[in-house]
Amino acid sequence: LNYLDQCLKEVDIHGTLSFSGITLDSELYYRLCKKWVTIGKPAGLSFMLCDFRLPSEHFRELLRRIHCQRLVIELSRFEQFHLDDLILEAMPECEELVVNCISPMYCPGITDRTLHRWAIQERPPRKIFLNDIQADFTVDGITTLINVRLFVE
Repeated sequence: LNYLDQCLKEVDIHGTLSFSGITLDSELYYRLCKKWVTIGKPAGLSFMLCDFRLPSEHFRELLRRIHCQRLVIELSRFEQFHLDDLILEAMPECEELVVNCISPMYCPGITDRTLHRWAIQERPPRKIFLNDIQADFTVDGITTLINVRLFVE
């Protein structure tokens, strides 16, 4: 990353930005948010076998900055970081959300609020896959999402 900082004058990101086996921390966040990094179109983020050591508010801002539509987190570990409604709100045009943890993870911050937002947004996510994630969804929240989407489409 230091080499990239020294050599690159501009980075233009389109499509999906994929990371494998890295530590996502504040240092990487600041490098991705430098002035010479521009995001052209709504993009996606993919993380495989990564360590999340980033404050949740930084991750939320990163999702906002790149207009993230697709978020895939596979077999990664989380420290100082918790998925919650606020992070998912940073993806107002979410098309795909895939989170597959190494071990079961309880995310009390993911609630019916997210389901209700997905139910009323113009284009809801096409794919929602939360493997080994225990969220605080209720049957009412899930039913609302299903019913609204059935009658809209």
